[in-house]
Amino acid sequence: RLKDETAKVLLDLADNANAGGTPVVAGATLKMPKQTGVWRVILARLEFIDTLMDKHGSTPENGLSLQAVSPMVTVGLNSSNNLTRAKATTILKRLHELHGHQKVLPLIRGIESDASRRQTQELLGP
Repeated sequence: RLKDETAKVLLDLADNANAGGTPVVAGATLKMPKQTGVWRVILARLEFIDTLMDKHGSTPENGLSLQAVSPMVTVGLNSSNNLTRAKATTILKRLHELHGHQKVLPLIRGIESDASRRQTQELLGP
């Protein structure tokens, strides 16, 4: 419940230009945690990034550019947790649709597991 309430407050802040709007919220959310191996933290951030992208899109102006979200997505794609990898893959698919295969290729190449990389390439297609 706390996670849902926190997300609601952050979404309200993202809608409020006087509070800095989406760029400020995105910047705080995309800040890499000190311990990237804690999958729950990465999953929560990826879930919120996905929600923020649903509402505000993926643009450099709102802090959700391909370049901005790539580090967090890469960590998620390399997570040992299946839910975290799945959410990162969902965001990667969205970025693939928005920016094309060539732009997301570095993210795909950043997947450490050969099996996960192949599975992701099959999902995204050429």
